[in-house]
Amino acid sequence: MDHLQLSLIPVAMATPAIAVRPHARLHHHHQQLVGPSRLCAPPGNGWNHLSRIRIAPVFPCVQFHSYSCSHQLVAYATSASQDQTALESTSVELAFAVGATMTPHPDKVQKGGEDAYFVSNYGGGVLGIADGVGGWAEQNVDPALYSKELMAHAEAAVSSEEMEFNAQMLLAKAHAATNSIGAATAIVALLERNGVLHVASVGDCGIRILRQGRVVFASQPQQHYFDCPYQFSSEQSGQSAADAMVFKAELKEGDSIVMGSDGLFDNVYDRDVETTLSVFGGSDEESAIRSAKALAALASKNSRDPAYESPYSKEAIQQVSLKQFVSISLLLIKN
Repeated sequence: MDHLQLSLIPVAMATPAIAVRPHARLHHHHQQLVGPSRLCAPPGNGWNHLSRIRIAPVFPCVQFHSYSCSHQLVAYATSASQDQTALESTSVELAFAVGATMTPHPDKVQKGGEDAYFVSNYGGGVLGIADGVGGWAEQNVDPALYSKELMAHAEAAVSSEEMEFNAQMLLAKAHAATNSIGAATAIVALLERNGVLHVASVGDCGIRILRQGRVVFASQPQQHYFDCPYQFSSEQSGQSAADAMVFKAELKEGDSIVMGSDGLFDNVYDRDVETTLSVFGGSDEESAIRSAKALAALASKNSRDPAYESPYSKEAIQQVSLKQFVSISLLLIKN
């Protein structure tokens, strides 16, 4: 298998303001941790019912476990030229064949969920996903407004002259232009015709790059602590594009990309992503759409299965065990 040429771009990370609160614990639903719908509550929500959070940034974070809302984009790197000579050349131009789908929480189907996305044919293609923070609904704010405006501004800024496939700048411009109240995690990916993919992400939206059917790169979520992701926000307590995870990768024709909000990767393992694309995959737009729908259906099915040990539930159990171990250690030290 050819190796993926990947460069992680160092970024100066801002240190979030931290408040310490005792008694961290996780809630269980039917004795199982099922796919989450995350809530990072906006400021002003008070600490009266949030004392269970041990360490929290200035915007308190809570969570519950239920049916998850997830958004998926599947893209295949295909030749932009149908000329056989060009295909054999070392300077083949690449472009995305894209399929997209969204599976909202059942209670949010009428408004289309709280995620937003865009697909642009600029260069080899540009993809973006934003996941609205559901906790703002408790303040009578529609969480979808922020994510939709953020992605609308990102799409509008893609072709600006100063952008030059700078994924981090794209997020910065979109964030600066967004006036809605709320918050969202976000990821954007820009493909140059020469095959260089530029990615920037704030929070727990994710990306997988597959080569010859195998996941060769998997992004990691940015979190203040478990279940509280970095996020763009209308409040000063949120993150900025300066906090983004930024990297670039050299793609080849036939490579596949899967991008999704946390509802996808919390409920679907990378091995299942590989299997799904092997069954439904191809190199055209119809194949990408089939793969995206299949991944959405799998994430939805897994999130509603109380017996399924998802990637999210495994991490939650590890976090509980770690906190219990730390608590015991502290008690021993005091004694």
